[in-house]
Amino acid sequence: MGCQNDFPLLYQQLVESIPVGICVFQLEKFDDDSSLRLIFANKIAEQIIGVGAGDILGKTLDENFPELRKEGIPQIYAEVVRSKKPVILDDVFYGDEWVDPAWFSVKAFPVGEDMVGASFENITERKDADRALAEKEEHFRTIFHQSPLSLQVMSVAGWMLEVNRSWEELWQAKGEDVIGKFNVLDDAQAISIGLTDKFKLATLGEAVDLSEIYYDPQLSGFPGRGRWLSSRIYPIKDVHDKVKYIIIAHLDITELKKSELELLAHQEELEEKVRTRTSKLLETNDQLQQALSEVRQLSGFLPICASCKKIRDDKGYWNQIESYIRDHSEAEFSHSICPGCTKKLYPDFCKKKEG
Repeated sequence: MGCQNDFPLLYQQLVESIPVGICVFQLEKFDDDSSLRLIFANKIAEQIIGVGAGDILGKTLDENFPELRKEGIPQIYAEVVRSKKPVILDDVFYGDEWVDPAWFSVKAFPVGEDMVGASFENITERKDADRALAEKEEHFRTIFHQSPLSLQVMSVAGWMLEVNRSWEELWQAKGEDVIGKFNVLDDAQAISIGLTDKFKLATLGEAVDLSEIYYDPQLSGFPGRGRWLSSRIYPIKDVHDKVKYIIIAHLDITELKKSELELLAHQEELEEKVRTRTSKLLETNDQLQQALSEVRQLSGFLPICASCKKIRDDKGYWNQIESYIRDHSEAEFSHSICPGCTKKLYPDFCKKKEG
């Protein structure tokens, strides 16, 4: 019996020690939610709302916190009494001349036959943090979707989780057609070009690059056409340094690659022309060398004696004409006598021949 008599005190100490505000309202008229009257508030409740219990105890909910009716709170509390079922309210923003504006997390639960308890805590800091986090998330989401790079978020198991607009434009596909449906580790084309091996390295925490790969989306069941890509695969880690996601970033270098291939083809064409022309020049040069080896020409004025027909060389010596020509050309002489000289030198021989 003594222990039972200690229960009220025990319960009161328990309620006072709970690190959340506790208020108890009595519904004096079962069908009238305006008859909810505050009959208990713990110390934490006083601290949270900034009003002493002596100022609010014994007053109705509408008298103490009139703005709560706009949020439908009295109606909800009265229904909890009637239904005997607890309710978790949406986060409530409240402020008046007594209470500084703040966000509250509120839970209502039945107490006895005609009372409702309300537990609440000030979650303004958490709410502000959530809002800041949401704004930051939206900021990064905007950057993600407006990035000119094709970006795709993958699970460490290889499943597509999210893609940005540039990815959709690059492959002419919609995100909903691939998210949760495509696994890079099962893609035959990704395996053949070494993409899956690089992906597995990223799952171990290593960022890797593929400077130049060709990927045809149609071979993997996507729309679009084949493109040359410069890609980077890198891990996203949590605060414990555990890899949570894999990002694959693609830069479309198709036009650059096309120009490079055209330049190489043009270069090869020019080199072939140079080789052909060089060959022709060498052939012509060989022909010229051959001609020069066969022909040596005499040029300029040659001083020649009007009487004996000797020629004066560069050193001032007079040489027989045949000697000079032999030394300055490829010509060789064979001696003979012309008919005129034959008559002059051998007249008898000529007469016998004529007779």
